[in-house]
Amino acid sequence: MAESFTKTLLENEDDLKRIRNFYLPFIGKRIITGYNLYCDPCNYEQNNLYLNYFHSDLRYHDSHFIELRGRVKAEGFEEKIVINNKLVEGIKIVERSADYLTKSDWNDPQFTRYFDFDGNELLRSDAKDLDEVVAESIQYDLSMKIANESELRKLVNFFKGYGSKFRLDRAGRIMLEENDFVENHNAIVDAWKIPLLLVMSDKKPKNLIDFLAVNQIYIDEIVAKKQALVSTLIKNKTKEFLTLLKNKCVEVRVSRRYVLRAFVESYLDA
Repeated sequence: MAESFTKTLLENEDDLKRIRNFYLPFIGKRIITGYNLYCDPCNYEQNNLYLNYFHSDLRYHDSHFIELRGRVKAEGFEEKIVINNKLVEGIKIVERSADYLTKSDWNDPQFTRYFDFDGNELLRSDAKDLDEVVAESIQYDLSMKIANESELRKLVNFFKGYGSKFRLDRAGRIMLEENDFVENHNAIVDAWKIPLLLVMSDKKPKNLIDFLAVNQIYIDEIVAKKQALVSTLIKNKTKEFLTLLKNKCVEVRVSRRYVLRAFVESYLDA
């Protein structure tokens, strides 16, 4: 499937360029921090509870995925979210093309492409000389359908405990010790500095004090003459973004989501 998705992107660069030219200026103005392009998005059932874990290394041969699967088994979650050695519960790992604001000292995934805010492609060496540019790479969503809020809390704690390079406190913030971030010695290989965890729910679960409400905006697109979907997470500048899209006659759908506090405060709102 990954090969098919990659092929679709490679064969439809004109579509990707059109999409970049529309959205990258919004990133340059810090109205949004990035967007995800899906050619085969998940169909989420209404009135159900989902936890999404976003990462660049969720292919079955990736070291991050292999170690994550091992931790899942060791922590006793295997029966809940592992079927046939895959971290899914009848819900697939979804591929996406991620365009996002990156910084010169970030370790971006292999085969990342770089662009300025006008959509011009940059060499990696030139991009790393700049403080901020847009990175583009294929990444993945691990989406889990959760039975109840108690199970959700256990899985959130699991991903906070193993999927974060730094230790996170009960409020979802990075722990500090003498003004330095505290390393998480339980972090699995290639864990992000802050995991991107997103909860889909009709209302905020009562036990999610470490998550903040954000808006997920969906916009229909066309790639390879087929329906595709752009999604972006936004908080403080939602009204401004929606007004700009309305002025451009772009139809959108907006859903309330809940995202780990550290990610919101250090990236979406930074």
